Amino acid sequence: MKRFSFPLVFLLLAATLLPGRGVEFGAYLDGIFPGDNLLKEIYGSSPETEFGLTAGIPIWNGFSLRLAAGHFQRNGETSYTGEVSRLRLYPLAMELRYTLGRGGVRPYVQAGYVHLIIREAAGIGEYKEQRGGPALSVGTEFSLSSRFHFECRVRYTDVQVFGPLDASIQMGGLSAGVAFLVHL
Repeated sequence: MKRFSFPLVFLLLAATLLPGRGVEFGAYLDGIFPGDNLLKEIYGSSPETEFGLTAGIPIWNGFSLRLAAGHFQRNGETSYTGEVSRLRLYPLAMELRYTLGRGGVRPYVQAGYVHLIIREAAGIGEYKEQRGGPALSVGTEFSLSSRFHFECRVRYTDVQVFGPLDASIQMGGLSAGVAFLVHL
């Protein structure tokens, strides 16, 4: 829990140091499309849902710092023994966003770093790993009012994990989703 609370404390401190700029808090829902063949074999190729919380603070002229923490879970069968396997991912992201325009529809581009906490449990044991890599997002914010907006985005993350058999697995990949945010 300490890992999730630090980004929020950081944003609240930054909001007090930069008065009048406002902080955004919200929730997001992404569909993740597995790209790695081994992941598709064990967990299937259909998209699965990741959900989480996100926060942002404006920095300067369209730039903002974005922090997010999420959760993803999927069940499957191991390819060798056919036992049930459960994969859980906890992505933590810190990214810089540039938003164009000030109207009701604002496109943006966002780049940063994603730290991925990985837990996989099966009958043959449990695998735990932490890795990170770059992330790139493009999307559009849609204002509902002066305080509320939602956004649609497409995101690519590049996180490589080396399993117990030295097999390289691409845990990142393509995702698409929506977020609902409140501007404080």
